[in-house]
Amino acid sequence: MPVTAMMSRPTRYNDPVVKQVHGTTNLAPQQTISRFLSALTYDDVLHLNRLILTLALDYISTNHIDTVMLDIDSTHCDTFGHQEAASFNAHYGITGFHPLVAYIAQLNLLLGIKQRPGNQYTSTGVKEFLAPIFAAFCELPFDVQLILRGDSGFTTPELYTLCEFYDVKYVIRLKRNAALDQLADEFTPVVPKHFDQNSVIYGEFNYAAKSWSIDRRVLVKSTHQVGELFFERQYVVTNMTEAGVKLLYLAYQKRGAMEKLIKESKAGFFMDKTNSHTVAIIEDLYRQWTTSI
Repeated sequence: MPVTAMMSRPTRYNDPVVKQVHGTTNLAPQQTISRFLSALTYDDVLHLNRLILTLALDYISTNHIDTVMLDIDSTHCDTFGHQEAASFNAHYGITGFHPLVAYIAQLNLLLGIKQRPGNQYTSTGVKEFLAPIFAAFCELPFDVQLILRGDSGFTTPELYTLCEFYDVKYVIRLKRNAALDQLADEFTPVVPKHFDQNSVIYGEFNYAAKSWSIDRRVLVKSTHQVGELFFERQYVVTNMTEAGVKLLYLAYQKRGAMEKLIKESKAGFFMDKTNSHTVAIIEDLYRQWTTSI
């Protein structure tokens, strides 16, 4: 149970169901929990982050899981009052925090969480966040193929390069732009032949943005809905060369499970209960509610 839930409802210390879940009759009282949180340092937070990753890797190793779908995302947690590192986020239109989170969605396992001020862009610090996770997988006694999924907020060449260095496969959405549309025009129509029919057309091409050092495989999905004048295009970039375009799009679309985890974390596990002034404490609370899922 998340600490915040226990702190907000002291009667749960004597709840027989809670005692049964924890396998003990000696639950920590509120005073002990408060002293623990007050004593936290940033070094403690780093050790806790490593512990969560170690537990996840132990589960993967024990069950010999050789393919892992890793989802990266960010979310927003509202704050109230004068809290350390809280700042205004223009996208959400509110003040708070903007943490990075990484899950193995297929297993509901948390791999890492990184607290950030609310005004940080989606991909800010993603390389430093993911590098220790990728490196930890290299220490496993058998080969595990990591596949990273991310939305267009993580369209950054430093992330592609990091994945390629660790042999991590990725499927990351690209923001639509004129250069991509011009390349897609060569093999996917702009206007449908039949306006009264739904249709989907897949394609691919090699592309290098100005900030990229090499060409990469870009997939395009053109969708027409009845009643619309034009095709709606979506683009993803990947380093997976063997899989088909449709299969990769289907794999990418399943990242919706990540959004569900975040929503469940907020609704049922007090993710956005950031009732502390200190960032280190709040970041530790994030880990406690997330690992309760």
